[in-house]
Amino acid sequence: MPQNDYDGSKWAYCAASINGWSNAEFFAQFWSSTKVLKAHKRLDEIKAEKADKIAQTQEEDTCKKTCKQQETEKIKHARQKEAQHVAYKEKKGLQLAEKEKQMIECAAKCWQSGLQAPAAKHYQKDSPTKESHYRESIQSSKRGIISMLQRTHSFNIE
Repeated sequence: MPQNDYDGSKWAYCAASINGWSNAEFFAQFWSSTKVLKAHKRLDEIKAEKADKIAQTQEEDTCKKTCKQQETEKIKHARQKEAQHVAYKEKKGLQLAEKEKQMIECAAKCWQSGLQAPAAKHYQKDSPTKESHYRESIQSSKRGIISMLQRTHSFNIE
């Protein structure tokens, strides 16, 4: 084997000899192909990094959408609950107004007829002995009428 000015393996020397390359041409070709391989490897790494970033971004977007959807559901539920609460309060207010109206109508009837508070036909609902109320004369003030009706008719205004 002829001596060349490089310290290469027998394979490298044979490849260079077969192709008719000089030592400089062989090394240029070798380094060039190595750089191409490194470049391809780096491109593959970059593609993998991009794919990872895309997957991570999609995962973050999905998480954000889920959180936003949950927040929207919480707000919707809170609004429904508030609407139910308002409706309940309105219903209670109407019931109380109706009770007060009934009490005033009953008091007005008693007042117009000049009767005293009915005793025999009205009993306390909670009383175990069902004792009748004592007769009371009707007072002229609304407060007195309401308190009398509450005692005789078991009305409660809260």
